[in-house]
Amino acid sequence: MKIKIFKVSARLVGPKIPTSKKDPVGANRRLSKANKQIEARYKRLKSSVIDLFRSIPVAAINSIDAYGYRYDFSAARAAQFNEALQQLIDEILLDDTQPMDAGQFWMSIYVSDAYSAGTVEAQQQLAAMSPLYAERRSIADIIYSEPYLQRLSIANASTYSDWVGIGDAARNDLSQVIMNAIAVGSNPRDIESDIIKRVGVSESRAKSIAQTELTGILRKSQSDEVQESKITLGLNSALFWVSALLPTTRQTHAIRHSKAYSPEQVEEFYSKDGNRFRCHCGQTPCLLDENGNVIMLESSLDRMISARDKWLSAHNKKPSE
Repeated sequence: MKIKIFKVSARLVGPKIPTSKKDPVGANRRLSKANKQIEARYKRLKSSVIDLFRSIPVAAINSIDAYGYRYDFSAARAAQFNEALQQLIDEILLDDTQPMDAGQFWMSIYVSDAYSAGTVEAQQQLAAMSPLYAERRSIADIIYSEPYLQRLSIANASTYSDWVGIGDAARNDLSQVIMNAIAVGSNPRDIESDIIKRVGVSESRAKSIAQTELTGILRKSQSDEVQESKITLGLNSALFWVSALLPTTRQTHAIRHSKAYSPEQVEEFYSKDGNRFRCHCGQTPCLLDENGNVIMLESSLDRMISARDKWLSAHNKKPSE
């Protein structure tokens, strides 16, 4: 989409440009809180799995050729151990909830907060730019509407599904590590060290997924409201891209900085090539004129283009998609 530049009216309301270059989507504060919860749960998981392992009877053996350990770990005991391990993971990582109770899942607190915050931000921006929108779509009307509640339910269910996957992977990994070590008579201390390492791997994966989820939900909530404004009011709105111009930013993300896209185009971008993972970019609502140009002040656009070109130059990239 082309940019429409207005040079005269300083009172013109254009897309809101986030002040944070590292976190334009505004996820870091919420992610920090979620990570503290994740760390506490994994600390509990680590100690619980070690306690479970220590419940297995073991005796040191000294043969002519080797010194090792023999575990009382029959097939029946192995089945009991795996069942207990699954129960621990469900209780600690999933609060022992069921899929139909995903709305009560502990991570849903952060999901609901992020979706609400993104929706409020989008509503405020669109209301500031469009008198029609301000008159017709209050925040109360939005958050109590059936479409909003349905979208929030989908976001919660998706998050729950992701965490079920994290739990399944952790159980399979821990079970394999422990059983293989028991089979060869490894030192219990070595097995406990391996348990700590594998729990740490799962924790890192959980934090990575949480980052993807919360930033994605903040973006999706704004995109959903822009889309809803187009459907219900016929508003000529779009999403103005604000990249996180970090050393780790991907070129395909950086070159979108200062450009506008439809909600469908943004959704398509994030559905391909792993673009949604570890992305810190944000998109803010904007309005288009009758020719499809983005309405914003020249000074704001110039600053954004300058920042984008500076990043591209520093990373030896060309300013084109």
